[in-house]
Amino acid sequence: MVFKIEPEEPEEPEEDRPDDFYTESFESEAAFHDYLDRFYDYYPKNDLQIIPGITTYSRDELTANLAEYGSSWREVDDYNAVVRLITDGRTEEGAYLTLNGDNGLFTMYTDDRKKGFVEDHLIPDLEKTPNTYPLQISSYQITSLTSNIMSKHESAYSNEVILKRKRGASSEEVPDRFDTDAKRTINYYSNDAANMLDYFRETFDVHPTSIRIVVPHRIGFKIDKAGVLKLESGSVSDLLREMVTPLIDRMIDGKNAYESADVGRVRLGEREVSQSSPALITPVDGEKFEREDINAAFDLLPSHNYIPVDPYIESDPLYFTSNFYDVTRRSYFDLRGDASALRLYPRDGSEDMSAFFGVLDVIQQATSMDAKGTENPLEVTTE
Repeated sequence: MVFKIEPEEPEEPEEDRPDDFYTESFESEAAFHDYLDRFYDYYPKNDLQIIPGITTYSRDELTANLAEYGSSWREVDDYNAVVRLITDGRTEEGAYLTLNGDNGLFTMYTDDRKKGFVEDHLIPDLEKTPNTYPLQISSYQITSLTSNIMSKHESAYSNEVILKRKRGASSEEVPDRFDTDAKRTINYYSNDAANMLDYFRETFDVHPTSIRIVVPHRIGFKIDKAGVLKLESGSVSDLLREMVTPLIDRMIDGKNAYESADVGRVRLGEREVSQSSPALITPVDGEKFEREDINAAFDLLPSHNYIPVDPYIESDPLYFTSNFYDVTRRSYFDLRGDASALRLYPRDGSEDMSAFFGVLDVIQQATSMDAKGTENPLEVTTE
């Protein structure tokens, strides 16, 4: 059962509570964060788990779509800027929901179990909801975020990291005695974990899927590839508005890029293609896509239920184009690009922001490593 904020003090309270512990309304998301920072420790259960995401819906629309596509979600308590949702009338597992109507950023908060609820119900239900994207984080982003926090805070450290590599992976940079086709997982517990990420990648070809970060006397939290932020100590606002700001900004930039895409179409010879203002996926720091990157992406997309239709690739100079069918959402989109950018065009009537982020994740995965084993970030923009 997700914790419940009571609107008023019961007639016979079991324990004394501070002033303002009981409340029936929050004027803003910031007020809710302040409440959690002050009073969450009075709810004797688990660490608070926070799941950010982005959507094109209003809060009521998102709740309705979760009910339609997910596990029978329903609103049970309305606190003005915050609502409490549950999925099961008996156990009342659920989450609190806030949503910023200006940028579409939503956040869900729960103390229910990660395995069995968050991983098996909450996140899959968000993924099934159209035009909704829960935060998902690549190994590169975990590494980059860790490095950024360590550089900003001299006392910061990591004392736990889980690193994995998929079965069949191979790298020329890894010593032969460690370069096998076997699936590999390394759990590392030591205060120098942040400094060991490069060593584990270069030696064992494993990449972080979860890490704990501690800034002494300020905050402690875990973050994993599923986008779950587990706050172990410190402030909710500090976590969302300071520590993981680059991840939040990426989602907002992606939504803005996708919503700026033009769905008009023009006929070129025998082929009708999208025109004007695509959403762009580009390498950063002057890097370029190579044919091997695009081949890898086109090969990987079908395993994520994006089926290519009439793909075409030229090498010199690099140019590629394809239509894709999104099996999950039963919609089409067009993909075109060159060495500098991959351009994603929604089809008129088939627009779904979830598809854009799904493709972005696949492209990131397919192009994440260069020949030297260095991970390459991508950014999203508009033309």
